Amino acid sequence: MALFNMFNKKTQSPKNKAVTVIGSGRCGTSMATRSINFLGVDLGEGFVKPNKTNPKGFWENRKIVDIHKEIKNELGSMPFRKGWQKTGKIKPLKQKMKETVEDQFSEKSLWGWKDPRTSECIEMWKEILSELNVKANYLIMIRNPLDVAASFKRAYNREEKSALKQWQIRTLLALRGTKTDSRIIVDYDDFVEDSFGTVKNIAKSFDLPLPNKTELKGELDSFIDPTLRHSRTTLKELAKSSEIEEDMKELYRVCLKAAHSQEYLKSKKFSMHIDKLYYSFLIKHF
Repeated sequence: MALFNMFNKKTQSPKNKAVTVIGSGRCGTSMATRSINFLGVDLGEGFVKPNKTNPKGFWENRKIVDIHKEIKNELGSMPFRKGWQKTGKIKPLKQKMKETVEDQFSEKSLWGWKDPRTSECIEMWKEILSELNVKANYLIMIRNPLDVAASFKRAYNREEKSALKQWQIRTLLALRGTKTDSRIIVDYDDFVEDSFGTVKNIAKSFDLPLPNKTELKGELDSFIDPTLRHSRTTLKELAKSSEIEEDMKELYRVCLKAAHSQEYLKSKKFSMHIDKLYYSFLIKHF
C-alpha cells in the first residue's frame, strides 16, 4: 500500500501499469484475460470458479466481481446516471475497491483484471487508477452479435433480445469511457484464428514483455480450444439477419473496422459514430 502512496502525485511517472479486459460476456474476455496473464499480467488471487458455461475458467478476481455486484445492487440497471460514482452510497464501495487494488497489486509492476461489469463502472475505475497513479490500458473485446446471441442461448438459455441489449450497451459504454485512453479493440474470431499474432499485437500496443515465442505459443495452444467456438457467422450473414437490429449491426461493423485500424480507432469520426449509436440506444430504450 505504501508503494502506491509514494507515487500518487500526477507530476510523477506511473510506477504501475494495468491492463483491463472489457466488453460484454461471451465475447472472449476470459480467453483474452488468461492470454495476457501469459504475458506476465498479474491477476491477483481468488478467482471465480470455472463451470460448464466456461470450462477454461473466467479469470475474474472474486473480490472485484463482488464489489461490482454491490454497486449494481445499489444503482440498478445500466447505464448509471451521471456522477454516480460520487454519490453517498457508492463512495464506501469505491474506497473498498481502491483498497482491494492496493492490497493485491500495490507491489505489482504489471497487473490487470476482467469483469464485464467494468464497462458499467468505468468512471469509477478511471478515478481509482488516477488516484493510485496507475497507467491504464484497455483491451476491448468484440464479437459478431449473431454469435453472441447464440452463445448466451447455449450457455444460459437466455432470451436473445436481453442478451443482445446487454452486449450493445456494455460495448458502447466501454468505447465511450475509454476514448482518451490507451486502448485497442480485438475481435473474438481474430483471436481464435491467430492467437499468437493477436497476443503479440497486444504486447506491442501496450508495451508489454513478450515471452519466448515457443513457450508462449505452447501456452496459448494448450489453453485456447477452437472447438469451444460453436458458431462463426460472417458479416454477410449478419447483414441479412432479421434477428439483429440495424444499429447493432452498425456497431459491430464500425468496431471491426477499428479493430483492424488503429488510425480509425483514434479518429474523431469513430468517436462521433459511437456517440451517435449510444444516444440512439438511450432514445430507443429509455
